[in-house]
Amino acid sequence: MIKFFKKKEITNLLIFSHNNNYNIQVFNRLSDTLKKKILISNIITIDKKNINDLETNFKNSKIILLENLIKKRSFIKDEIILNKKIIKKYKNCEIMFYKMLDFVKIDDTYFKKKEKINAYKYYLKVILNYLKFNKINIVFFSHVPHTFFDVLFIQVCKINKIKVIFTRAYLMPGFYLFENNLFFTSPNIKIAKIKKNKIADTAIKQFIKYSRSKFNLIDIKKNIWVDYSLIHHLSKSSFINKLYFFKFLFKKIFKYLFRMSLIILKLFKLYLTDLLKGNNFNNFDNYHLINESHKKKNNNKIDHKLTKFDIEMIYLKTDLKKIYLLKYYLRLCSKINFNDNYIYFPLWFQPSSTTYPFADKNIDYIKCINLLSKSLPKNWKIFVKESPDIFNLSKHAWFKGTYTRNKKFYQKLKKIKNVKLVNFNIPDYKLIDNSITTASHADKFGLVSVLRYKPNLNFSNSIQRYCHGTFICKNLKDIKMNIKIIKNGFKFNKKKVINFNSMLSNRLFYQNTIKGFNKYESKTKFSKISELLENQIFTSL
Repeated sequence: MIKFFKKKEITNLLIFSHNNNYNIQVFNRLSDTLKKKILISNIITIDKKNINDLETNFKNSKIILLENLIKKRSFIKDEIILNKKIIKKYKNCEIMFYKMLDFVKIDDTYFKKKEKINAYKYYLKVILNYLKFNKINIVFFSHVPHTFFDVLFIQVCKINKIKVIFTRAYLMPGFYLFENNLFFTSPNIKIAKIKKNKIADTAIKQFIKYSRSKFNLIDIKKNIWVDYSLIHHLSKSSFINKLYFFKFLFKKIFKYLFRMSLIILKLFKLYLTDLLKGNNFNNFDNYHLINESHKKKNNNKIDHKLTKFDIEMIYLKTDLKKIYLLKYYLRLCSKINFNDNYIYFPLWFQPSSTTYPFADKNIDYIKCINLLSKSLPKNWKIFVKESPDIFNLSKHAWFKGTYTRNKKFYQKLKKIKNVKLVNFNIPDYKLIDNSITTASHADKFGLVSVLRYKPNLNFSNSIQRYCHGTFICKNLKDIKMNIKIIKNGFKFNKKKVINFNSMLSNRLFYQNTIKGFNKYESKTKFSKISELLENQIFTSL
């Protein structure tokens, strides 16, 4: 009698890579058991470094640079043509796509309505065609999805029942975990077993200690990531403000001209070196072009490479805009009374992955605070404080602070009933401790609030939803219900907060991607990252 054995099915996995060396390190540490079950069939990478190493370690993978995929430099026959049926199928992706464009618009004039629609259709078509001609079962994002393309890719995969695993930044900078849904964190976290009521990572312990001390975001000392000097200077007397303005203006223009001169000299040197070596001016282009795509006016595609000269001009313009906006914000600030019944709502930097895309329909702060205002009991107020990172002068990460803020934004905030804007000279810990509850998105403030045993109304999806004292608010009904619970005498169970942090200590991993940002630092433990990823992949099989 002949026995027929079913051929074992191999799961095809796509790696979406922002750091090739990181992915080599992580995937090489996966167990042989898992390696027999999966095939790394495809890699889309934004990282142009270590391509040869990537090809050596993933010999069976089809590797393509993201920019080549977007520009359709790979041959595709029998392309999917978008029709009404396809557009309808993916209609829920469209609104989020438009919001994610905040990352690439330098100002509000960069996208006309028709251009947004055409851009959405273009990138949707690119993704659908890629998935059509590559059989993929699981997609792994080794980075936090924070671009319009990342988020659209994930949403399209979900609709087509392709499993997705992505890296999510936790509320403590530098720490991450793996998730599989943009808008809802898996409830598995809630029932995770805690073997010991201990927090293993020293850095997490230090963060908790820091959160329970005199926490004030603006007190972070100047480093490569943070420079709050503009806020510190403008909080002084008006006479000093005027002197500082002229000094600031002169310094910025002089620095701009000086840096432009240095860039020209370096480009000239690289041009001559590349010309002599005959390497097709690769070093010249790598230095001259920024590895981030933007949009040109009157162009649907978002594939324009900014040059060093472009970025220096953006730095200058945004710094000048920041001083103008900060002065305006400070004029709108009111005196506050800690004896008032109030909700403290500290804003977070935007655009950032904290809210884009994880706040879903609540990305807009004006919308959230309007809903909160409509839900307030009699004589309650909302104290709103802007994020200092909107006015951060560091060029390492924050020049986009003026992309989502303008004079109208602060005018709208000021007009919302029972809202008071708060000056930066009032520390965060006092505003938290004297409030009835805080309100926030899935940012550091929400976690700090519950660590100080103060309830938190949270407008975003994150793992914090399973921490005692966190009240998720998706709509007006949620807000009213949660405020009622808090008003009626909600009491903290400190043990539950401790248990949550103990459990997280086993699920979080550290990456030194923002080294120098925190007082508390840890080490990148690839063995732990691989183990956590392996658990996620096995769950998805």
